[in-house]
Amino acid sequence: MVIDVRCFLLHLVVGVVLCGGHALGGGLKWTRIDPRWGGGFTDLEQTSGAMFAVGATGAIFRITSPTAPWQPMTSGTNNDLTRVRNLGGRLVVLGENGTILTSADGLDWSNHSSGTT
Repeated sequence: MVIDVRCFLLHLVVGVVLCGGHALGGGLKWTRIDPRWGGGFTDLEQTSGAMFAVGATGAIFRITSPTAPWQPMTSGTNNDLTRVRNLGGRLVVLGENGTILTSADGLDWSNHSSGTT
């Protein structure tokens, strides 16, 4: 059973990610995770129960264990996403053309207008 997940973006251009977790009983296991959706990840953010990655064409992915596959989330945009941050328990994603997305749970995403393009 994994009790903590940590991921690192190893290569910004291809979006290769390395994830690991502290297992009960000790030890740290690292797993290389390559995105299989055709684009790379551009940013990662940790929450208390998951890791989130964003990337090209509105991609948002979630992982809850270093041995689990990345789960694609529905972002509602095709704009490239460049940043994801956990701000006081709310996830905020920024992207091209003034894209702003927010989520309280990391599953349902709301699009907000920035007034810029």
